Amino acid sequence: MIKNKKDFKYEFWGVIDKIENNNISARIYNLNDHEFVDEITFDISEFLKEEQEFVNENIVFLWTVEKKQNKHSSIFKIKRVDPLIKNEGNYVK
Repeated sequence: MIKNKKDFKYEFWGVIDKIENNNISARIYNLNDHEFVDEITFDISEFLKEEQEFVNENIVFLWTVEKKQNKHSSIFKIKRVDPLIKNEGNYVK
């Protein structure tokens, strides 16, 4: 068996389609070109404990998969969006 020793980092954004018994079904897209990548299923515990209360259907999240110095990591984070404020008929940050 040949082992790949190269480091890598993949970044995706996703949308939660369904949550059932703490299992999440979501679509993921490439962060750079927004191309559809795959449909995935994972447990809500992949999010940090303090973020889990905000996990709902249709939210956007970021997912980073990385291998650095032979250590693998998979990090899910809720994408936070700055609220828009209506200012003289236009929406601004």
